[in-house]
Amino acid sequence: MPRMRVIVASVSRALPGILSVAVILLLSFYVASIIAYNLFSSDAEYFGTLGGTMFTLFQLMLADDWGNILRTLSKTYPHCYLFFVPFMVLVTFTVLNLFFGLIVNSMQQAAEAENKSLEGPDEEDESSLRDEIRGLKEQLEEIKKIISR
Repeated sequence: MPRMRVIVASVSRALPGILSVAVILLLSFYVASIIAYNLFSSDAEYFGTLGGTMFTLFQLMLADDWGNILRTLSKTYPHCYLFFVPFMVLVTFTVLNLFFGLIVNSMQQAAEAENKSLEGPDEEDESSLRDEIRGLKEQLEEIKKIISR
């Protein structure tokens, strides 16, 4: 179960960052939804309501059927790519990569911490233990001298 421990530790360590990125993603979606709704609301199938617009943008973020959505929309709005390409670059490639980067970084840190705990003492610990053993040996020699008198 050490791997499970690493996964749980990494997710719990990454949670504050994940929540921050989720807030940024939600704000980006909300702003983009308002802009897209105002620009493309005559296309009732994808942008008829603010909720429908958010769902369509979510589909675009996941690249789910984005070609058909943009092809259909470009018949009515030929310059729609000026909005959607930057949106997809910003949200899909930037914000989602931040999200996954946080998780991967956290998992690496947790794995390193787990490996370090399994390796045993490091050089500092060993040198402090050696110093402590020397001190104990000196005390033991003093006790032997006192007893032998």
